[in-house]
Amino acid sequence: DLSGGAARGLSGALLGFEVDIIPHTGLLVHGIEYYFSGGVQREPPGAFSARSNLPVHQSIPLGHTEVPAAVFDEFCFELGRHRFHATSYSLLSNNCNHFTHACAEFLLGGGGIPADILHLPSRVLATPMGQMLRPMLEAMGRPLSLEHG
Repeated sequence: DLSGGAARGLSGALLGFEVDIIPHTGLLVHGIEYYFSGGVQREPPGAFSARSNLPVHQSIPLGHTEVPAAVFDEFCFELGRHRFHATSYSLLSNNCNHFTHACAEFLLGGGGIPADILHLPSRVLATPMGQMLRPMLEAMGRPLSLEHG
């Protein structure tokens, strides 16, 4: 939960609907955790959570893949060059959840991550308060585009 619990406490009053968490997602593939933060990252499982002090809230099995590790690594390299590089991060429109979704679609031949995670920013922005908070939310995402570790 990137909000540290604030989403649960404030979302109902501010947005008119409950937001349990502001999720950070990654994907565990071939024994490696892949995620987007300051570019495409790959680490041993749990390293990001331990380093960032963000405990895993939920683990959702998406399926099994037949895509070889080397092919997936090349796919991630290309994503990192073109769409998910350090300066392209946007908390609202190009974040870790978008990366995880693109990877899951590639690995599984469709599907992706749950829609409620992927579309949370658009649900927030569809509210009057979300529109008011948009500049602040966009600014909050900028440090993530430059940080790793």
